[in-house]
Amino acid sequence: SYLASEGCEIKEERYCKAHGRVYRCICAEYTGKSYSFEKYYYEVGRMPKKAENPDELKKQISLFSEYRDKCINRHKKSMTGKKNAGLSFEEDEKFIKIAEKEKQGDGKRTL
Repeated sequence: SYLASEGCEIKEERYCKAHGRVYRCICAEYTGKSYSFEKYYYEVGRMPKKAENPDELKKQISLFSEYRDKCINRHKKSMTGKKNAGLSFEEDEKFIKIAEKEKQGDGKRTL
């Protein structure tokens, strides 16, 4: 969200795996225009739609899904802790709802 609020447009996102962990890599360009998205997309990014070739696209989609699942699990743990502490957990709940809805749409995707 910092990049978007400071006038940077995300030009490209890729997901990579190193030492068993999935990372989101962002290529951004300063435009001077402020952008705003759902908090979910700031954290997870968007499902990859293009790549150099079909195999790379499949790999990016797989890594994206793994990364998204990691984020969902983090929010589930956070929500449980907040519930147990009597704190508000609406942001976590909203994130999980959006993520689960997007996951359902994954099966409708064609390559």
